Amino acid sequence: MGVYGAFVSETLVRMPKVVVESGIPNSVFYKMTGIGTALVMGLGVYFFLKLKPKWDSQFEIKNLSNQTTQ
Repeated sequence: MGVYGAFVSETLVRMPKVVVESGIPNSVFYKMTGIGTALVMGLGVYFFLKLKPKWDSQFEIKNLSNQTTQ
């Protein structure tokens, strides 16, 4: 998820309205990095919580079959 956070941060930083001729001010860069990381982590948590019951039931069956064969 960190790679996705970096991708979103870089995309936000390179938006035309943010980039100025003299370079990107550090405060803007840090804000965009924080927003991008928070956005990606929030989406990751959402999908993890949404899919967790499905994964629990799916892998519980596999774990039970592995325990009985050993």
